[in-house]
Amino acid sequence: MPAHGELLVVEPWYELLEPGERVHAWRAAPEEGSTQGTAAELTIPLDLEWVLAAHLRPELLVEDAAGNRDWRRVPAAATLRPSVVAAADHAAWSEVTARSASDAGEAIEVAETAAALWDQALTLAASEPARAAWWGLEALRREPTAERLEAWGGVLVGSEWRTEDAAAGPGSAPDPDPPASSAEEPRTSAMGDWSLSAAHRSVLLRGVAWVALELKQWQRALEVTLLAQQIEQAQHGGLALLEARNLLLLGRARAGLNQLEEARADLEQAVDLARRAASEPTVLLAQSLMGASNVLFELGDYVAAIRRASEAVEICERLAPGSLDHLSALSSLARAQWGHGELAAAQRTNEQALRLLEAMEPAPEGYLGMYLNNLGLIASNRGDYQSAELYHRRSLGSLAQRRLEGERRDMADVINNLAIVHNERGEYEEADALYAEALEIYRQEVPGSIALARCLNNRANNARRMERYTEVARYLDESQAITAQVAPDSRTHALGRIIRASTLDDEGRSEEALAIFELALQSTRSSAPGSLRVAHALEYTARMRRKLGRPEAALAEFEEALEIVERTAPDSSLHAQLLHNAGRSLEDLGRAEEARRSYCAAVDALESQKLRLGGNRQTGSAFDRFYLDYYGRCASALVDAGEPAAAFARVEAARVRGLLGLIAARDLELAAELPPELRAEQRELAERFAEAYAELGDDARADRRQEVEQRLAELASQRTSLERALRQADPRYAELTAVEPLDAAGALAVLPPSTLLISYLVGEQRSLVFALGRAHGNAPAFVDAAAIELGRDELVAAVDELREAVQQRDEGFSEQARELWRRLLGPVAERIDGFENLLISPDGPLHTLPFQVLIDDGGRYLVERAAVATVQSATLLRTLRQLPAANGDAPIVVLADPHLPDAGSPAAERLGGELAALGPLPAAAREARALSDRFPGRVVVLGGREAREDRFRSLAPAARWIHIASHGFVDERVPLDSGLVLAPAPEVAAGVVDRRADGLLQAWEIFESLDLRADLVTLSACETGLGAERFSEGLVGLTRAFQYAGARSIVASLWQVSDESTAELMDRFYEALSAGRPKSEALRAAQLALLKGSAPTDSERTRAVGGVAPARGAAAEHAHPYHWAAFQLIGDLD
Repeated sequence: MPAHGELLVVEPWYELLEPGERVHAWRAAPEEGSTQGTAAELTIPLDLEWVLAAHLRPELLVEDAAGNRDWRRVPAAATLRPSVVAAADHAAWSEVTARSASDAGEAIEVAETAAALWDQALTLAASEPARAAWWGLEALRREPTAERLEAWGGVLVGSEWRTEDAAAGPGSAPDPDPPASSAEEPRTSAMGDWSLSAAHRSVLLRGVAWVALELKQWQRALEVTLLAQQIEQAQHGGLALLEARNLLLLGRARAGLNQLEEARADLEQAVDLARRAASEPTVLLAQSLMGASNVLFELGDYVAAIRRASEAVEICERLAPGSLDHLSALSSLARAQWGHGELAAAQRTNEQALRLLEAMEPAPEGYLGMYLNNLGLIASNRGDYQSAELYHRRSLGSLAQRRLEGERRDMADVINNLAIVHNERGEYEEADALYAEALEIYRQEVPGSIALARCLNNRANNARRMERYTEVARYLDESQAITAQVAPDSRTHALGRIIRASTLDDEGRSEEALAIFELALQSTRSSAPGSLRVAHALEYTARMRRKLGRPEAALAEFEEALEIVERTAPDSSLHAQLLHNAGRSLEDLGRAEEARRSYCAAVDALESQKLRLGGNRQTGSAFDRFYLDYYGRCASALVDAGEPAAAFARVEAARVRGLLGLIAARDLELAAELPPELRAEQRELAERFAEAYAELGDDARADRRQEVEQRLAELASQRTSLERALRQADPRYAELTAVEPLDAAGALAVLPPSTLLISYLVGEQRSLVFALGRAHGNAPAFVDAAAIELGRDELVAAVDELREAVQQRDEGFSEQARELWRRLLGPVAERIDGFENLLISPDGPLHTLPFQVLIDDGGRYLVERAAVATVQSATLLRTLRQLPAANGDAPIVVLADPHLPDAGSPAAERLGGELAALGPLPAAAREARALSDRFPGRVVVLGGREAREDRFRSLAPAARWIHIASHGFVDERVPLDSGLVLAPAPEVAAGVVDRRADGLLQAWEIFESLDLRADLVTLSACETGLGAERFSEGLVGLTRAFQYAGARSIVASLWQVSDESTAELMDRFYEALSAGRPKSEALRAAQLALLKGSAPTDSERTRAVGGVAPARGAAAEHAHPYHWAAFQLIGDLD
C-alpha cells in the first residue's frame, strides 16, 4: 500500500468511487461537451486533465468489484491538483490500484514503493512511454530526490520526441520544435529517449515543476514550466485552466528566486484566469490565491495578503474541507494575520489548522512543523518566550522527521525564529550562534533571498546589542543590497534601515535616526494599521522625540503604542519598555506621580514577563541586567514619593537573582546537603523531561501528542513536589533556586542587635541609599531613604581614584575619603550614631570601596565609629544566619604558602604567564605558627607540598574555621573560574589530569562539591574579594562560592596586600576571636590596632596574581589604610 501523500489525483472525481471500483474510460457529457463521439480510452489519469482543461464536463466509466459498469458525471469544480493528497484522498486511491491498458481491460498494478515504480517506468519506457512517464512521476513524488528529478526531467526537456494523437487530448496539432538549447545539446538519462505526445509532455513537465518546487529547486521549476507553457501555446493558444496552472507554478518559482514583483504579476494573473475559466470557484483558484497571499506577505502588503488568503480558505472549506489545500490556505492566512499584527486572529487560525491536522490519519509530513513554527512566532510576539522556544524546538523535530531534500531552508526559518527568542531574553551569544547557523543554510539554499536578508537584519540587531558595530554594518550592508534589488518596498528593507537608524542614535545622531524612524512609522501605519508593528514603530519615534527634548510629542506616541500593546501583548517586555519610557516623558513634564505609577507598572510587567521567559537561570540574569534601570527608576520614584519601605522592597527583589545566572552558566549540580535519594530523583526527573520533550518533536498523532503533553503536566507536578522537598532538605539549595526576597519588615527582623543596614542602589545618573535599623530603647524601627546625585560612571571614577591613592599610600586620599563620606554616608549619617555595627549592602562599583577608610566631618575613619561588614542582600543574610555551624571545638584548617604548580602542569597551563610571576609567601608560615600557638591542639596546618587541594577537600568539611594564605586569581570574563592556587597532588604533578586535585581551587568547584560547616573562612590572599560585577548580587567570586558551600562569614581582600602587615593584622584578628568577640568587632579591633601605632615592617613583599611587586621606597607605617583596609568581612557579623 503506498504511503500517504504520494499520489497525484484528480479531485473531486475520486469521491464518485467506492472501494474496489476502477475507472476505465471517459466521455464528454453531450450537453456540455464540444467533442462528440464514442467514449475515449482513459489510459492514465494525466489524460483527464485535457478533458477538464477543455471545459468538457466528462463522465467516467466505472467498474465495480462485481464487474458491473456505469457512467458517472464529474462535478464542474473538478481540477487536476498535482500535490500531496488528504487522508480521504488516500483512502479512495488505495482501492483503485489499476488502470485500463486496452479494450481487453488489462490492468497494471500500482507498485507499493517508489523504487518499484521507478523500475516499472524503466521497463515500460520503450513500449509505452506515456505510462512509463506517469509511473516515473509517481516515483518522483513519492520520494523526491534531486538525482531522480534530474534524470526524469532531463528526458522530458532534452530528448527528441515526435507527435502522437493523444486519445485524451483535445486535438492533434503538431508539437512545436524543441527549444534550440535542447535540440543542440540533447539531454539523456537512464530512461532512454522516449516518444511522448505534446499533450503528455506538457502535463508531465508540470509534474516536474511541482516536484522541483518541493525540493526548492526554483530555477528548475521555472525552466520546465516555461517549456510546458510554450508547448501548450503552440498546441491550442493556451487554455485558461492550463495557463492558470502554469502561472501558478511560475509565480511560486519566481518567488523562490526572489523575483517578487514578477511573481506577484504571475500569481495575480493566475487568479484572474482561474476566475474566468470556471463559472464557480475551483481549488486551482484557491491555490493561486494562496500563492499570491504568500508573495504579498513578503512584499509587506499584509492587508491584501489577508484578503487573498481568506478567500482561499473559504473556497477550500466549501470544495476541499480537511484537505492539504485547506491546511495550506490556513497557513497562508495565519502568516498574513501575524504580519499584520493580528496575533489573536493568527492564533485562532493556527489552532483551527492544528485541529484539522489532528483529524487526518495518517498525518501528512511537514505540516505540523509549519504550524508549530507559526505558533512560536505568535508566542514570541506576545512575550511568552518559554512557549515560543518549545514550539520552535518541536517544529525543528517535526521537520527533521521528513528528511526531504530542500528541507533545510524550512529548518533555517525555524532556527532564525529560535534565535529571536534568545535575543529577546538577552542571550546574545546563543542567538548569534543560531543566526550564524541559519545564515549558512540560507546562503547555500536561497542566496540573495528575502529570507537571507531578514536573518541578516536579525543578526545585525543582535550584534548591536553586543556593541559590535563593525559586524552590524557588515550584516546591514549585505541585507540592504539584497532587499534594494528584490523588494525595496518590503518590511525587511525597512527593518534594515531601522536598525541602521538605531546605530545612528547610538552615535548621537538622533535627528537623522528620527527621520528614518518617521518614514518607517508612516509605512507601517499604511501596511498594518493598529498592529503590534505600529507599536514598535511608535516606540522608536517616541524615544527619539524624548531624547531630542520633545516630551509631549513623545508621550502621545508612547500612549498610542500602549493602547495597542495592552490589547495584543500585555505584560511583555515591549509593554514594560513603553511604560518605562512613558514614565520618563511624564517625569520630563513634571508629572511625578504619574511617572512613578508608570515606572513601577513597567517593573510589574517585567516580573510577569519573566514568568514566561523560559531558558535557564542564566537567562533570567541576562534579562535582569538589561532592565536594571527600570528597577532603579521605580525605586527612585517611590523614594521621591515618600515610600522608602516600598522602594527598598523593589531594590531587594531586583538583587537576589544575579547569582542564579552565574551558577547556570556552569550548569552546576548544587549538590550541597541534598540527600542521595533526592539527588537521584532529581536526575531521573530531568531525564524523563528530556525524553518527553524529544517525543513532542515527532509527527505524532493527536492522541499520542495529547498523551505526551499529559505526561509533561504530571512531570511538572512531580517537579514542584520535588523542589519543595529539596528546599526543605537544604536551605542553600532554596536560596539559589526559589529565593523569596525580603521586604523592609523582613530585613529588620533578621538584623542582629545594634546593627544598622545601609543598602545602596546605583543608577545610571542617580543612586539611592537606604538605612534600616531597630532604634534603641522604645523608639520604633525605621526605614529611611535618600537620593544620591551620583551615577554609575561618576562612582566608578571616584572609587577607583580612592583605591589607587590608598594603594599608592598617597596622603591625598583623605580628601577623596571625606568627599565620598559626604556623598555616600552623609544622607544617613545621623542614623549611624549609637549603632555598634554597620552592615553595608553595596551595589555596582561600591563593592570595591573600602568603606572603613571613609572620613567623617570630625576627621574620624568610619572604622573608628563602628564595626563594618558587607552582605550582598538582606535576603542572603537571612540564609547565612540559618546555616548549621560546626562545633566550637572543631578543628581549624590552615593552608599556608602552598608549593606552586610545576611548569607544564594543568594548573600552570591554566595560569599561563601569571605563574612565572608568583613567588613564595614567607609571612604565610608566620600566620600559621601564630594560629597554632593561639589555639594549641586545634590547628591542622598544610604547608608547602602538603597544602594540596585534595587534602583541603578532605579536611575542610569538619572545620570550624578555615584560613588560606595563598595566591588568588580572578577571571573577570567567567567569574566562577576565579580561584586560589594550592599545591597539586603528586599524581597530577606527574601528568594525570584530575580537576579535584590539580592545585587550582576554583569558585565553580566550591559551588559544586564543597560542603562546609565553617563559621569563618579567611582568604588571606590578594584580591580574593573581587570577581565580576553583577548588578544584583555584586562581586561574587570566591566569597559567594564559599558562602554557598556553607561558610557563614568570609574575610577577603580588595587589593594587593603587604605580606608582613597582613600577618600582623591576622594575628590580632584571631586574638580578638579567641577572646570571644564577634567577627565584625574582631576585624575592627585588628584594623584599629594597626591604625593606632604599629611599627614599620622590614620588608614589603606583596601577595598577588602577577607576582611580587617591587618595594615602593621606604616601608610605610602600618597605620596607613593600605595595610589594614583591604580586608573586608562579608556575611554574618556575629
